[in-house]
Amino acid sequence: MIIRKLNFKTLTLWTLLLLLTACSSSNKFKDAHEYSKSGNFVPAIMLYDKYIQRNHHSAEQTIAELERSECYYQLGLQAYTKKNWVLADRLFFLANSDQADELADNVHLELAHKAEIAGDIDEQLEHYDYVINFIPDSELVPEMLRSRIDIYLQRNQKVAAYADYKTLWESYPESEQAPSATEVINPLIPWFLESPRLMRENGNFSAAIAEFQLYANYPSSYREDIYYEIGTSYYQWGMYDLENKDYVAMRQHFDLAVANNPDLLSSTEHVKSEVRQRFIDTGDQLLNEGEIALAIETYSKSFLVLPDDPQALKKIDQAKEQRRRFAQADSLYTQAELFENRNEYKKAKDLYYDSWKLSGKTAAERKSHEMDNYIRAESNPKNFALEIIRDYKNGIIKRNVDTKLAAMTKEFGDQVSSSDWKAVYSYGEFNFEVRIDIFSPAESHYYAWRINLIERTISPLNKDSEALMK
Repeated sequence: MIIRKLNFKTLTLWTLLLLLTACSSSNKFKDAHEYSKSGNFVPAIMLYDKYIQRNHHSAEQTIAELERSECYYQLGLQAYTKKNWVLADRLFFLANSDQADELADNVHLELAHKAEIAGDIDEQLEHYDYVINFIPDSELVPEMLRSRIDIYLQRNQKVAAYADYKTLWESYPESEQAPSATEVINPLIPWFLESPRLMRENGNFSAAIAEFQLYANYPSSYREDIYYEIGTSYYQWGMYDLENKDYVAMRQHFDLAVANNPDLLSSTEHVKSEVRQRFIDTGDQLLNEGEIALAIETYSKSFLVLPDDPQALKKIDQAKEQRRRFAQADSLYTQAELFENRNEYKKAKDLYYDSWKLSGKTAAERKSHEMDNYIRAESNPKNFALEIIRDYKNGIIKRNVDTKLAAMTKEFGDQVSSSDWKAVYSYGEFNFEVRIDIFSPAESHYYAWRINLIERTISPLNKDSEALMK
């Protein structure tokens, strides 16, 4: 029973303590609010701090934080009115509100001016940096960017200066500071262009063009020169593609070169025409060798350089027509072989001839002449053999025989006589011997040649006969 009474007393004490604490906390919030309303912002802030420390994660905590922010703002406003810029800066920072930022940028501007007068450039930059980075909607940002550009240039930080120049023209193109910045950035452009030129010399075309483009995007008197550099970069990139036989990339980079520098049009067209001509010449060579499929494939590569090139289209059409003719010629040649095997030389000759006319192949032409030789050899072999002798080297054998006969007649007169030209069968099919003899009391000559009627070849049968063939 005694234990129960003690427990009851303990519980009652804890309850009273909690109620007193809650009342105390609630009183702090009310007191802070009253202090704030009456303009006593410092004690109000102190009470808000204590209340917020003891009341985490509650709706009242948020209200307290907002009211505390207002107190800081009001204190900052008082300091602002009195031009106590350092204090105003600290209080507006603690306020951490939009309305505080609306005045904080002016505070930082004033502090930056003071730092400039004092020669403390680092502090001056800190104030510009704060507004530019944390109050980007401030109407003072263009002015601070412009001032920061001057500081960067004083410190020879050209890249940082150009970054601010880029921001000015991207975000505040209508500001008076943007064209003002152009006046100081413009003389630096030639220096900036050295870096992408070096990249280009090292074959890093993409990075070079990107950097050239960066400087072309913003006003300067060097824009035309920069686009010339971009065009040159794309042209050199295209020539690099040509070395690596990447013709599509070459054409694309040449097109971009001309888009940036129209003066490069003739150079790029000349290179593309040369490349196209290489494909055409190679295709012609393959076509002459009978490699029609490879020829068409090679002609088609011209389109990688010059899409729908009329010369390549014409060559492809011609190759396809030649393929059609060759197919027909091969068919005729096969038919001719069948007739030749049946000794039907007239039909075979006509088919070989037609095949040759379609294809121009020497094999078909040779076979056509061969069939004509068979026909003539079968029709009148002796006359054909004599004709072969007479036609040899435009009649050189007959002229030499006539010359020899005339010389001997001049020397020996009527004592010289000769046989007629004679053609007699020799061993082997379609082989004949052609003979003529010259007689005199002092000397005699016996000339003889073996003739292959089909091949129209002549073989001398002695040295005297060989001499007359020269």
